[in-house]
Amino acid sequence: AAAGRTAAERAAAEAEALSTALENAEKAKAALEAALNDEQATAEARAAEVASLGEHLNSAKAETDKITTELEQKISEVDDLRSDAAAADAEKSSVAAEAAVAKEKADAALEAALAEAAAAKEAAEASKLEAE
Repeated sequence: AAAGRTAAERAAAEAEALSTALENAEKAKAALEAALNDEQATAEARAAEVASLGEHLNSAKAETDKITTELEQKISEVDDLRSDAAAADAEKSSVAAEAAVAKEKADAALEAALAEAAAAKEAAEASKLEAE
């Protein structure tokens, strides 16, 4: 009977140890599930943050593209204005050269007219002297 009691006590002790081990395993399982839920919530929050950052990045890229396009248009306008200014300078130089040539011709014509007038005056004075 004593041996049966000892075996029964050992069996009871083993059953209690197994019960404690089962409780500990269930607690560990619950803790792991809670940790997994926390990790999943953190991963979802990070995914939302990454998605939001992606939207911000796309928005910034669109704004950058818009500004780049506007800048390229302004550069093109400045290049056009520079070309127009260069053409105007070239035309101004051409007009100035034509004006210089015209002035030289006018000066020569004036000198010729003055020489002709002086010659006519001399001829008239000579004629007048002869007539007297």
